[in-house]
Amino acid sequence: MVDSSSKQRSYSVKTIKILYANAAGRCSKCHRPIIIGENKSTQIGQIAHIYPFGESNSPRYSEIQQDNFPTELKNDESNLILLCPSCHSEIDAAPENFSAKKLIQMKREHTDWINKQLSEEILNITYAELEVICKAIANCASDYSENPDYSTIKIEEKITKNELSHKIYNLIQQGMLKTKFVAAYLSNQTNATFAEDLLNCIKSIYKEEAQKYKGDDLFLAILDRMHAGIEHDFTLQAAGIAVLTYFFHICEIFEK
Repeated sequence: MVDSSSKQRSYSVKTIKILYANAAGRCSKCHRPIIIGENKSTQIGQIAHIYPFGESNSPRYSEIQQDNFPTELKNDESNLILLCPSCHSEIDAAPENFSAKKLIQMKREHTDWINKQLSEEILNITYAELEVICKAIANCASDYSENPDYSTIKIEEKITKNELSHKIYNLIQQGMLKTKFVAAYLSNQTNATFAEDLLNCIKSIYKEEAQKYKGDDLFLAILDRMHAGIEHDFTLQAAGIAVLTYFFHICEIFEK
């Protein structure tokens, strides 16, 4: 994880977005947000390699051959971990305590922790969080034209068709706990076209992100766009999942 060259940090925008989305914008070791400051304006996160980029003096270099790590994946999201500066320094200072396998486990445990937080916070969603999410969605959508075919198919078929994993299926199941609540919120809006306008915004986001992502990455990219400009708060993130799941459930998001 030695930051010795600009080439080492040549990640694609797609890779960075997936990494941040999977980590929920938090350090994978201490779980603290890496977007801080007034109005969440400062990004302190550091992208680190699990198996090193290739320098012989890098931490865990010997593990590349030992674990038969495919070097063509050195800059793949699966070989990257998002850390705060303090945890990054701690890990680099004691590589004997942080093997590649331990970092992979740490990243997996961080994902499990995120899912636990979301599962708990999904029950705490109020209209206030839904209002924040809906405003964020409206602010990041741009093109409503020529949308794909969103015709009705069974939710299980849609999950299979779009190659969504068990991880995303679990998020959808959590979101479905609030389907009726989201429906009530939408129906209580004084603007008669509010729900339709929101749906068109999400379709616009889907259309743009589907050109770059698919499967789990597409689902997470849509959520990331929906959360644009708001703090990394688990209740708000859970609200985003609830809204996206609502439209997914009525078979309006993700083309057939």
